[in-house]
Amino acid sequence: EVKKLLDEGQALVDAKSWPDAVRTWQRVLVLTPKGRYADLANQALPAAQKGLGAEFERLSALLVPGKAAEGYRLAEFQKACAGLAIEKDVVARLRKAESDKATKDEIAAWRLDVEATAILTEAQKAADGGDEKKAARTVRKLFTKKYATTSAATTARKLWPEVAAEEARRRGCRSVSY
Repeated sequence: EVKKLLDEGQALVDAKSWPDAVRTWQRVLVLTPKGRYADLANQALPAAQKGLGAEFERLSALLVPGKAAEGYRLAEFQKACAGLAIEKDVVARLRKAESDKATKDEIAAWRLDVEATAILTEAQKAADGGDEKKAARTVRKLFTKKYATTSAATTARKLWPEVAAEEARRRGCRSVSY
């Protein structure tokens, strides 16, 4: 098992999958705290930790006005770092960005667009599965005030114009923009 972990650790370092590489090297050290395998892990672990830190800094640097949505991929990085020592720093940086006046609106808009895209995907899966009622019910969520300005809502209006028109009538709108 240790030899397999050594190969896996090296492959993860080569792929620059730093969180998984750190975990793998730490596991090697847990399984073999002394010996040649431990020496190999002790040599590789600092490089993986350095790469992990560099990736954190790179993503954190993107959390500035105009690029905050791109930098918010740090949230995905946080999930990958779950259980590692760096996780608390990632969480702190995300909270700071979410509360920063300069970036919080951009991050909120990005999150809203991600939610809307997930709803659209769910509706499309239901339609592809032949469940038109579920698709219509799901896509109606995109026509609410909350999601009306998202790109997913625009796409939904084109894919389900009859549902969009019905929702517009129901909500008292006179016209539906496509």
